[in-house]
Amino acid sequence: MKNTKLALAGAALAAVAVANADFYGDAIGDVAVPGAPFPHLDITSVEVTSTLSTISFKFNLNGSPIATNWGKYNVVFRNLSNANVNSGPVNNPWGRNYELLGGSNGFIGSWADAPNGNQQNWSYGAGWNLNSTTDNALTGSSITLTTNLSDVGLAAGDTIIFDVATTGGSGGDTAVDSLTGLVVPTDWGQPVQMEGLLYTVASVPEPGTMAILGLGAAAILRRRTKKS
Repeated sequence: MKNTKLALAGAALAAVAVANADFYGDAIGDVAVPGAPFPHLDITSVEVTSTLSTISFKFNLNGSPIATNWGKYNVVFRNLSNANVNSGPVNNPWGRNYELLGGSNGFIGSWADAPNGNQQNWSYGAGWNLNSTTDNALTGSSITLTTNLSDVGLAAGDTIIFDVATTGGSGGDTAVDSLTGLVVPTDWGQPVQMEGLLYTVASVPEPGTMAILGLGAAAILRRRTKKS
């Protein structure tokens, strides 16, 4: 019993040390392009989760991306540790008509209308580089994009400024919905500027922080042992 509790306490400590998750809400019903409401393009919230090797963006939606089967879902970000930045007014490799203010150097593009190989993971150097093609995870109300950090030019502990966007099937389509877009587009080709939000990728805490976490886990273990 004591060994089991020790293992559980250690696992809990390890999970705290190498994972970081944040939640970002978004207004519902703010899709105004022709033909709207398009609930599968209407973001209700976004959950960002990272480990020492991966990062995930879960789009929670007001409708089903499976039922409609044509939505496109983008993540665009600027890694503050990377001096190479695409600062153009359309700073994503898909040519979608939106701009992350300050520039971008990482991108994930995904779509609902294919069962496999439906996610592209990009980083920016001298130009945009497609580093891998993977699979997204679809449900009746969400789509989750997960990639290795290295495939989008990230490493543990990096800080990014990011936004997400839903968009259509044409190259010049705008960010129909986003978290920080400065306008709600009323036309498919209308440019959208996005301010972005801060997020820090998971990293191993400093030794002092690890010691505090270790003391907390030890205290939990002692309380559980006394009750046994």
